[in-house]
Amino acid sequence: MKTKIVFAQIALLILAVTNFTGCSNNNNELKHLDVSAVKTLYDPDNGKSVKLQPSASATLYFDWEQAKAADNGIVFYDVVFDTLGGNFSKPIYRVPADNSGMSNGATITHKILNKVASMAHIGSAQTGSVIWSVVSTKGLNDIHADVFRKLTITRLPGFDVIPDSVYLTGSATEGGTSIASAVQTLKTANGEFEVFTQLTAGTYKLISSKKGIMRTFAIKDGSLIEKDSTITVSSTDAGIYKINYDFNLGSVAFTKISKMEFDFCPTPKFEVMTYSGLGTWKLLNRKLTQGTGDSRYRFRATLSDGSYYFLASVNFNNNDAPLNYTGTYQYVYWYGIDVVTDQWCHSYKFLSADGLKTVNITLMLQANLPQYTHLVQVL
Repeated sequence: MKTKIVFAQIALLILAVTNFTGCSNNNNELKHLDVSAVKTLYDPDNGKSVKLQPSASATLYFDWEQAKAADNGIVFYDVVFDTLGGNFSKPIYRVPADNSGMSNGATITHKILNKVASMAHIGSAQTGSVIWSVVSTKGLNDIHADVFRKLTITRLPGFDVIPDSVYLTGSATEGGTSIASAVQTLKTANGEFEVFTQLTAGTYKLISSKKGIMRTFAIKDGSLIEKDSTITVSSTDAGIYKINYDFNLGSVAFTKISKMEFDFCPTPKFEVMTYSGLGTWKLLNRKLTQGTGDSRYRFRATLSDGSYYFLASVNFNNNDAPLNYTGTYQYVYWYGIDVVTDQWCHSYKFLSADGLKTVNITLMLQANLPQYTHLVQVL
């Protein structure tokens, strides 16, 4: 019996040693995940005031001293925001650092800062303060910086309650003063709307619905406001526009289109299309003369300042002709000159069998479609 007790004691001792060694090994394995807290914040200065701008390119740069990893490897960072008096245990917003979180700096857009201020209960177009800091990590635990700073933000005149739809109505619009005929805009993102339309001399306003509860919006000093008043279009300003409304920022961007052209890539030859209303342009009785040769084409919009954009295929290369003139192949996307790098890219093709036929071509940039598109009608 005594021998059995001794063996049992030895077994327990071995188990204890094993468990201790296992824990030690686990600790060693996790050691490479250790990272220090950020000690110093550099920019922006404590108490800095920033008046947000509606431009998509407006940013504020945040940077800080690097943290140190136990294995001298890469450290990831987030900028975290909280309300005054908060302790960042549940930050109201966090933004990864530049370079996929690996930089010790973060370029944060004014649009995001506007969202941060909103979450801190700072009203539209009002001024208030938040605090910011940085967390460092190797992927397991957030290590909070030893310091934080205050940032005072003057918000954009955006909207906390954003409309789900937007229409244009009034004598200056293509739908006239009838609410039932109000021009629909395309919702491109939450709070963001776009429309291709013609404005004539007169007045108009923006509405959130054609029936039922209707909110009314206007433009004051270049910004959107919620008010039952009208926007005046002078005879000088009349024209065809691509208009973008951003209710997150309270901003409006008018892009005046002086002409829309059919771009026959092999020539290249630009043929002016006729605007036929409600975001559509047409080129009628176009004789296809390429025979069995190259038939690539796209569209080009020239703006009032002389710059231009292409309306073209999502595909960079379209080497094969389509089977028909329907479906996603015909979808149209808006590209800057920096994306369309040569006379061929992002082009479409006519059907091989239509090489010498006559066609009508209709470009349709309408909000009631699943996607901007174009139609080829063989005559």
